[in-house]
Parts: sequence; C-alpha cells; structure tokens
Amino acid sequence: MKTIELWFGKWDSPSIFFNILSIEFEIVPKITSLNELECFICCHGDFNVQIRYADEPFGTAGELVQKMLQLFDQLHFKLGDRHFDYTLLGREQVTIDFSKCKYMSELFKEMRKKMEWDSWYGQNLDALWDILRGMPYKGDDFTIIRPRYFTGIPHGENAAFTDYVDKICSIFQKAQEQSILTVQFKYTDNEIENISDYMA
Repeated sequence: MKTIELWFGKWDSPSIFFNILSIEFEIVPKITSLNELECFICCHGDFNVQIRYADEPFGTAGELVQKMLQLFDQLHFKLGDRHFDYTLLGREQVTIDFSKCKYMSELFKEMRKKMEWDSWYGQNLDALWDILRGMPYKGDDFTIIRPRYFTGIPHGENAAFTDYVDKICSIFQKAQEQSILTVQFKYTDNEIENISDYMA
C-alpha cells in the first residue's frame, strides 16, 4: 500500500483543501470534490493515509475534514483494510535549536526545517503567528533550545538578536496560552525554565 501524508490547517479554504489532496494523491487534473476523490481511490486503491490537522479546524476547513473522514470510513469498509486504511496522527514532539544561530535567516531556516513549513511561508514574526494559528506544520509539543543571552552575533548585534529570539519565544508562548501547542524552553547558559522570568 502507498502511504499518503495529509496535513491540513485550521482555516484551509476548499481550494487549499482539494489542492492538498490532489498533490498528495498525485491526482491530475486536480480534483474539486470529495466525490472525485472517492472515484480516484476506488480506481487506484491500496492507500494508507496518515492525517494530521490543526486542533479544531474552523468553519469550512472543519466541515471538509469531517466529511473526508466520513468518506474514508466508508472506503475502509467498502475496500477493506488491505486496500484502504487511514490513521489520525497523534501529538508530535519537535525540538528547535537556536543555540548556533547567528543570523535571523538562520532562525527561520531552523524552524522551517524542523516544522516542515511550506516554502512560500513568510519569514517574519507576523507570518510565524499566522503559521501557528492555522497553517499546516509539523509539531504539537515543542522544546526550544537557546542561550539566555546570545554572544558572537555579527556586527555586535548581540542584544538585538537576543531580543528577536525573545519575541519568537513569546509567540510560541502565546500559542500555548491559546491551547494551540505546548512549549518548553531549555537554556544552554541558564537553568531558567520559564521565559517570563527574564522578559519584561
């Protein structure tokens, strides 16, 4: 059986939802309905689908995910588990290590690599918040490794770089407060466990 990995965001529109399905199942031309997906699976069969989606998809995204799961239940019954099966993936642990980063671009490169962001996602604080609130990414429980205060940053920008990493960590902490994810901070130069202990 061919393994298909599906990741859905909290606010995916129908076009994004069906684009994800088309790309991952390699359906050409792209489908625009679950009926088309059903026809494709019945004709090509032998799929093991692994599904990850943001907690409590909102509005249209939530409706489409629920309808897709109902369809997958029907296909599992109709085709049998030797030809079609699906799994909802559990929580995933991700460690992000900023300790060796010296440039802001390296911070985003580390997050993009570990969280497996799509290539078109922005590289700024607003984009990070948007990603955590509903775009597809890898991770549910995060550990962020960093020094309390960065040194050796080019052009003596130690304070500015540290401040920027503080802002990134604050965004993760804000997402935790909204029950989007969990995050813990491990410091390479300090035993403090809570970022609020040293942030203004």
